[in-house]
Amino acid sequence: MIRNYLLSALRNFGRNRLSTMLNIFGLSAGIASCLFIYLYVSDELSYDRSFSKADRIYRLQSFYKFDDVDDKFGITPFPAVPMILQDYAEVESGTRLLPNGQQFIKRDEQVFQVEEVNFADSNFFQVFDFPFVYGDPTQSLKEPKSMVLSLAESKRIFGDVDPVGKTLTWEPDVYKVTGVFDDTEIRTHMVLGMVASMHSLDTAFINQFSANWGNNNSYSYIVLPREGMADEFQGKLDQVVSTYQLPQWQTEGFNGTIEMHAEPLRDVHFNNYLIYDTPKKGNKNYVMIFSIVAILTLSIACINFVNLSTAAASKRAREVAMRKVAGASRKQLIVQFIGEALLMSLISCLLAFAMVELLMPFFNYITGKEITSAVLISPYFLGMALMMVLFIGLFAGSYPAFYISALPITSIFREARTALGKSGLMRRVLVTAQFTLSIAMIIATLSVLSQLHFMRNKDLGFKKDNMIVLTLPQADSTQRASLTALKNELMSTPGIVSVARSAHIPGRQTSRFVLNVNTTSGPQDKPFPVLFTDENYLTMSQMKLKEGRLFTAEDAARPFGVVLVNEAVVKSCGWTNPLAEKITIPGDVNAPPQQADVIGVISDFHFTSLHFPIEPLIIGQQNPAGVAGNLMVETDGTNNAQVLTAIEDAWTKSFPNKELDYSFMDDQFKKLYASEEKMFSISLYFAVLAILLCCLGLYGLSAFTTQQRTKEIGIRKVMGASVKNILTLLNRDFLLLVIVSIVLAFPLAWYGVTHWLQNFAYHEEVKWMYFLLAALFAILITMITVSVHAMQTALKDPVKALRYE
Repeated sequence: MIRNYLLSALRNFGRNRLSTMLNIFGLSAGIASCLFIYLYVSDELSYDRSFSKADRIYRLQSFYKFDDVDDKFGITPFPAVPMILQDYAEVESGTRLLPNGQQFIKRDEQVFQVEEVNFADSNFFQVFDFPFVYGDPTQSLKEPKSMVLSLAESKRIFGDVDPVGKTLTWEPDVYKVTGVFDDTEIRTHMVLGMVASMHSLDTAFINQFSANWGNNNSYSYIVLPREGMADEFQGKLDQVVSTYQLPQWQTEGFNGTIEMHAEPLRDVHFNNYLIYDTPKKGNKNYVMIFSIVAILTLSIACINFVNLSTAAASKRAREVAMRKVAGASRKQLIVQFIGEALLMSLISCLLAFAMVELLMPFFNYITGKEITSAVLISPYFLGMALMMVLFIGLFAGSYPAFYISALPITSIFREARTALGKSGLMRRVLVTAQFTLSIAMIIATLSVLSQLHFMRNKDLGFKKDNMIVLTLPQADSTQRASLTALKNELMSTPGIVSVARSAHIPGRQTSRFVLNVNTTSGPQDKPFPVLFTDENYLTMSQMKLKEGRLFTAEDAARPFGVVLVNEAVVKSCGWTNPLAEKITIPGDVNAPPQQADVIGVISDFHFTSLHFPIEPLIIGQQNPAGVAGNLMVETDGTNNAQVLTAIEDAWTKSFPNKELDYSFMDDQFKKLYASEEKMFSISLYFAVLAILLCCLGLYGLSAFTTQQRTKEIGIRKVMGASVKNILTLLNRDFLLLVIVSIVLAFPLAWYGVTHWLQNFAYHEEVKWMYFLLAALFAILITMITVSVHAMQTALKDPVKALRYE
């Protein structure tokens, strides 16, 4: 029986080669796209889920409210975890990660730049149980001057050998490598190139940090007895704040509120609303959008499959009737049709796996992932693919199977082309749904492209083109002479217009201070982002001075003695005469209060992403005694490659033991929109795929339709109809369906696009031109696709058409 079903299916595939090829290719493309999105989504959802205590680990957050400003930090004061462990015995354990930024590490005479070096408590690798390749995780951070490397950093520095016991120089100290953890399979929000023991820090430094509740600087984690305890534990966190943190803040004249919250570890990756947070973040909205896109694309492919299957099934009415006459039961007919659909679905799935394997490098490139093809043979992935085959096969085969098998034999013989083949109401509905989804995807893709163009080209209020940013080494003031020599040599280099120093640059994280300012309600504490620059940077960046003056070299003699503010500060505080105002840094146990005179007002400029509105900003004078920060190099843009070579040579002379780290400022802003760039790339490919699938479906259906109406076309030609009349006749039905699709797609696309644009404080309005373009494109592609077959039929000899059947 099964052999007969299989032979029948193969014969049917051979008789309908065009329909079969279109079905298999279209469905395999839809399945492959769905598998790709599944890989992306599952990778995003896997962050921080591999640790054995992941369901019970919580990261602490600090929330500050100052009048009309809410600041939410992903970091907390250094003493938070020890105090919680001291006061609440039910907390199983806790650990801290103290980020130290980019560092230069030396092995023998070779210097390596490490993007992120952290200090951590000795139990860090018991809370976060990364698999260790070398060393003992329980002992690796117990001793001062001990350091654990990620597997990637270990291979980069030491090759494939075991580095445990070897030493690295992190000036001025020498650290011993005590372990290597495997970071290749673990997805986590933390950036861990090197992790050094917290015991390595100077005792005086630790004591100062441990007594300071006014400075947020650590990622803090606690392990609670069970999952879902965040709300239950909130009262105890409130008690920690009121007992330890608020008393210190209130002595400084604080008039706001402070809260500490416990965030489940598994939620951290998708939390994009915190200040000072880890850079490896996902976007839950985009995960949802991509999931919907995958479902829509697979739906379009399934619609093609159903349409072409039902069209092909309608031509097999006599076969069904003969089988019934020969004694076949309805159950056997249903099994036959569904079996054929399952076989085609299985073939399509195998082809989809081959597509995924072939296109995996390209997929990783556009998504920024590092997914390997090994995941394709994982039991979970294979199980999901099997479920997809069963669902598609049953879904596509059920309608023709149950419909045709239920028709009486007499009606089938009386009219071989059943209602399934003549009116095709189901196919019309499916084609309409297919084009509705495709048109909506085209509009969405064009809108994303428009917003990206808007963000790339919007005037940010300062110059960012031809600006090269050199990251200066974090070193002591003994290297000031080297920095001065570097600046002097660069200023004499052809192609370089000017050089300036800045601790912060637009597009990167700023410092944040709670400052006391005069407002219309009296003196108030307010949090402000602060940029520290020298006297040259503002002129170099072409920022507009509204009133007052800029920094001078003389101002550097008293760092933070004078400040500049942007227009948002003036508006926020309600100042009428900003040049008469003063800003106060509240004192603490380590330093007295310090006052700064406002000497100028800068026009508002976008120093962060266009996702956010422009905040009130304070600009302070760069401390000339320091070395760390950034060196800004403005070029004339004529030969940046030659200028970079000169910069590398000058850097090597001034800092021979430090690797040069540079970037272009406009690239910094591009990184702010990496998620949107990724979304556009994925949307573009899926929109193209959707259109391709629609064309395949239309091609197959138009072939079926023109074949059905061959005799009608022959009669019309005999009666005097022209080729143009025939083309109009055959295109009319499909164009009516497309017009209905346009009407349905417009409100769907408008809702999706307007909702997405709400993620940006600055964005373009929805452009109806894109709706019109999508509609015209859908009409054009329909006319071209349908006309391919219509033209062939319309040009045939009407005598041959009348002999048809």
